[in-house]
Amino acid sequence: MTRVCLFTFWSVFVCVASLHGGISRALASNYYASPEGGGSGVSESSPFRVADFFAVANAGDTLLLLDGHYMGDDAMIAPPENLSGSDGQPITIRALNDGRVDIDGEGARHPISLEGVDWWVVEGVNAHSAGGAGINHTVVSVSHSSHCALRRIVAWDATDGNSNIFGVHNGDYNLVEDCAGFGIARKIFSNSQGGNHTTFRRCWGRWEGSHVQGPKCTFTISYNSYDALLENCIATWNAERMRESYELTDYNGVGVGETFTNYEVQMATGLITHDGFDEGFSDVANARVLGSLAYLTADERYAGSFRVWFGPLSVSLKGVTLRDVITIVEPGAHDDIWPLYLQETGAPGSSSASNLTVIGAASMSVHSDWSTSGVYNATSCDAIIAGDGHVLDPTSGGVSGGATMMKRIVDGTVTGENLWPWPMNQRILEAMAAAGRTPVDVTRTAFGLCGGTMPAAYVPSDAGSADAGVDASIGPAIDGAVLADGGAHTSDAGAGATPLSDGCSCRVAGRHGASAFTAFAGLIVLGLYALRMRARGKVRT
Repeated sequence: MTRVCLFTFWSVFVCVASLHGGISRALASNYYASPEGGGSGVSESSPFRVADFFAVANAGDTLLLLDGHYMGDDAMIAPPENLSGSDGQPITIRALNDGRVDIDGEGARHPISLEGVDWWVVEGVNAHSAGGAGINHTVVSVSHSSHCALRRIVAWDATDGNSNIFGVHNGDYNLVEDCAGFGIARKIFSNSQGGNHTTFRRCWGRWEGSHVQGPKCTFTISYNSYDALLENCIATWNAERMRESYELTDYNGVGVGETFTNYEVQMATGLITHDGFDEGFSDVANARVLGSLAYLTADERYAGSFRVWFGPLSVSLKGVTLRDVITIVEPGAHDDIWPLYLQETGAPGSSSASNLTVIGAASMSVHSDWSTSGVYNATSCDAIIAGDGHVLDPTSGGVSGGATMMKRIVDGTVTGENLWPWPMNQRILEAMAAAGRTPVDVTRTAFGLCGGTMPAAYVPSDAGSADAGVDASIGPAIDGAVLADGGAHTSDAGAGATPLSDGCSCRVAGRHGASAFTAFAGLIVLGLYALRMRARGKVRT
């Protein structure tokens, strides 16, 4: 309901005070950083270093990173503990141009480490080559932090230890969206040890190598953690970084006396899988995997110490929901690997699998504890790709049952928005080339599995699809005040009304009320802005 405020000093004060949150958002500041730094940070022409931002950052502020190769301690995205944003006013670090910012740990530091902070957003960067003392260093780490969002990040190569490419631990309601990870690490995407309510959405991962003891996987959905959600994720495996012969090490880099040969991987537990629960933890995961794909192709190197491998989709937890999931071991390759391994949970009916597509020469293994429906299982792809079909939609080949992976899923709900072409396709191609890998075209690979045909509507343009799936409201930031929520103030909410963020319009009475109110409110805003700048040491008195 519109609230009417009479134009008196007191009424203006009350109205403006009631809108303090909106004014605070309007006063959120943009800063700029570059690899070299040296400036004040207040404009694109005078950038400072990344670490300089942490001394001035407040809730709602944004740091825009100029293109370049970021190296050194003060170039890493590693805010000090307790520097937090707030609900609706996160602290944001964003590449000015997606994919043109390279955060290089040089094997000596964490490229991105959000530890002991809440309400942070990091977007649009590449990050790689984690390191430091010891061997257990993750590339993108969220630890003891909640309500953080990682978007449009491509990351690769952690240390060869107890490490992840993306690791979320000891925090609640964190989001990893439109990201990609590959390279050396024990796990590519991991939420564990209290990383509860973690969402991985539209993430692509490829496991490539690890020489330490313990389970290895592309996505793990639970380890002493609960309520994980995987939506539209793709997992694959190519052990191209494995050494032909090596001694397995512990997490301190000390050999444990076990030697592996022929590129074997100790405990290759799956592409989408999990760890377990230690004593004292509830063993009901409440995890969901929706609209996702796990696959092994003939040309991807796999060697394991198990004669029958647990994967690509391997789950044995209580309280797990699998829906519209595709798992493929390309026929004619890796024929000793179960394409699906749903193990005993100990609680019949607590976990369910519906609308699955399962393809592989080996039989799938499904324990009776699982509730299943709509599962399409075949040893070849002939039926599902018939008539220019593909595995992402069984109806394209006239097959009933199975998984459909064509629309975006958000918070568990299938939307009407197309998933394809893959949102980060071009970014992944470019990052893999920069990392010295043979690039993977995710869109063409997914549609082409088992000889499928990609519909013309989903063929990426020559320019690729680097911008697909990017929220248009994010765009290049402008100099001056911006709203933390990306919204915009308009100037016409009715005659004599000033639109406000909480839906209130303060309407002023009198012939000259509107202009007087605007001038007076403007003075108040400027005063608040001056106080903020003074608090930051930017205004001399």
